[in-house]
Parts: sequence; C-alpha cells; structure tokens
Amino acid sequence: MALEKVITFDWGQDGEGGFSKNGTTYETSIVRTGSRSIKLGNFSSDFYNYVLVPLDTALSEFYLQFGYYLSGGSQTNTRAMLAWRKGSTILGGLKLNTVNILEIWTGNFVTKVAESSTPIPAAQWVVVEVYIKIADSGGVITLRQDMTEVATFSGDTKPGADTDVNYLIFGQANTTYSYFDDIVVHSTSGAANNSWPGGVKALLCLPNGDGSTLQWTPTPSGTHYSTVDEAPPSGTDYLQVGTVDQVDELDFADLPSEAFSLKAVVAEAWALKGSSTPPTRLAFGLKIGGDSYFSGDKDLPTAQGFVQHIWNENPAGGNFSVSGVNAAKLLLKSRT
Repeated sequence: MALEKVITFDWGQDGEGGFSKNGTTYETSIVRTGSRSIKLGNFSSDFYNYVLVPLDTALSEFYLQFGYYLSGGSQTNTRAMLAWRKGSTILGGLKLNTVNILEIWTGNFVTKVAESSTPIPAAQWVVVEVYIKIADSGGVITLRQDMTEVATFSGDTKPGADTDVNYLIFGQANTTYSYFDDIVVHSTSGAANNSWPGGVKALLCLPNGDGSTLQWTPTPSGTHYSTVDEAPPSGTDYLQVGTVDQVDELDFADLPSEAFSLKAVVAEAWALKGSSTPPTRLAFGLKIGGDSYFSGDKDLPTAQGFVQHIWNENPAGGNFSVSGVNAAKLLLKSRT
C-alpha cells in the first residue's frame, strides 16, 4: 500500500487511525476540512499536550502532510511541534521558533540542520509537508509549505541504531494555540499515493441511506443507516449480526462540489466483537456498478474501537472518480 495513514478528526472520537491524545480538544470553529480539527498548545514544555499517531508499518522513507493553523503572533519560545520516533526514541523533528520559522532537527532535537525560508503566517491554514528518509550519509529531510519547498537537508538522519519510524507525535508548547487537521502519510511503495500528498483534503462522508441488501439488525429497529450516521459515534444505536457472511449495504453522503479528483477511499467502522464465537471479524466492501469488491478480513477489538481499510486504487479498475464514488455503496460483511 502507499497511503499508510489518514486522520480527519471529523469523527470527534479518539482512536481514528489509531491515534491517542493528551491535553487536547476537538475544535469545530477553526477547521481546514470537514467539521473538526484538533487544538493544542499553551503549555511550557515540549509535547506536554500531544497527538500521538502510530504507523501500522514501520517506514524508513515516507511523506507526511498536515494542515496547520497558528492562532497568534510571534512565539515566546522555540518549541517542538513534530517528532518522528521509533518507539519512544526521537529520530528527528520540527520546531517552531520565535519568529514563526520552522526548523528541521535531527536526533532528540540535538542538531538543527536547516530552517524554512518562509515564516508560518498567523490565523490562516498552511499545508506542511515533510519528506523523511532515515539513513546515515544518505538521509534526507525536505520541508514544504503550501506545496513549495522551503528547506532541505541531506546527510545523517539516523542518530542511533534505529533505521525506521513507527510513531509521529504532534504538539505545540507555547503561549499560542495551534490547530492540526488532515494528517496524511504516504509511503514510497505501490503505484499510487507514493509521493507528496500535495495538499490533499480528508473528508468524512457518513451513511445517509439504506441499500438493497440489509442482512444485519439495527438497534433500535428502523432504518439501518440511522444507527451509524453520527459523529462522534454512539454506543446506544448500532448494527449487529450473529451469522457469518451477512452483508449490509449503505449509501453515504456525496463528496462536496469542490472535489475534482480522488486520491483514495478509506472505510472506517467503530466496532467490536461481542464474543469469541464467529463472526468475530469484518470485511469492508464497495459496490461499484453493481459489482461488489471486498477487503480482506479485519480483526475486531473486544472494546469499541476503529477498524479501517484503505483503497489506494479503484478495485473495479481505472481511476477513482468523484461521480463513481458518489454512486458507490458501502458494504459491511460479517466474517469468521
């Protein structure tokens, strides 16, 4: 796969894409895309409050994008606002200094190796992208703001024995609040989504109607989509099934008129398995042009949590299109 991680924050629920947070809140009035962003800052030490994003696959080379909104003027201190880690070990990161310039650091913020040529403006969204290649003499860190390269470093980006990254941590320790949205990670593998994200927007399209195949049971009774159409998700209304290979088909909201092209489609469910007796897993599907295309089986947690599948390419062939995805149906299939 190439699109490795996407977090919209639109769910308003911790755990989307596996993320956890501390000392942060969801924001509905300052957003880049959709209905929510995440608010951090106003603390006096690095990563006192944070969003921690695990990568499902440890990567030695990848592209990271996030939307960033700085609410105030100049910072009182130079503080860390992003780090890439292997476990708890920081291999490198970005700091925001007192004139709102992003700085590139290697190691546990030991060595500053480059800095941006363009300050971060206050009170407007900026797309920050970072290309990271972990290596000794062949390492690279390149920084872009609004799709323009503003700094780069070539050299040693491997401060210790670790050769890859499996966590990203976002924070803002200063007197000014910051907001993050649309976190996207691309690996360099695969035929699609293997380079700069390029300002892509991530949008949550909730179910808004029932399809023609409805084999799961809604609680309370009635329409199926209305039990799974809220954000944050609710544990009081839901779909359930006790037999393997039962399918539920749901319509979902259209993409907004500003959408001209699609990079990928991601299916997410807030789900659990009620026991160790099958069905205990879930397959996601897309119904496109009357044909059904299912993912592999996804393990379900025993406590409610997010389960996700990413389609980097159209399973029906060709490219994803806005009209094609708007006409598609979401399928849920119970599995052993």
